[in-house]
Amino acid sequence: MSKLVLCIVCATAMTACHFGPEIEHSSFKNSAVCQNQLKDMIYENYKLDGIAREKISFEFNPINAKEEVIQINLLQEAALKPSSVGRIKVNKSENTLFNSTFDNNNLIAIKLDEHQDFIEKCF
Repeated sequence: MSKLVLCIVCATAMTACHFGPEIEHSSFKNSAVCQNQLKDMIYENYKLDGIAREKISFEFNPINAKEEVIQINLLQEAALKPSSVGRIKVNKSENTLFNSTFDNNNLIAIKLDEHQDFIEKCF
């Protein structure tokens, strides 16, 4: 009888673990072409004059399957970890990028210019 109860408890525990929340992973294709296109758009839409391109890095955080937030980081020589200089909200279904540095309510559209297919090719 105790083996049966143990089996039921184990089966219930495994089922509960299986139906837990799925952890989303970024769908960004971390290629040199996609990184360069993203940096092109960042330099066109943010005030980063005088900051070398190699000092800029990104963190990709999916919200759901259709949206991601990209944190723009600046690597500084004196700091042990990079500091955030901005955020981009990516809407994959609408093919749009927004500057969401200050909040999610007052989004500023980011111009894609010559990178109109950026979201399609890089996400």
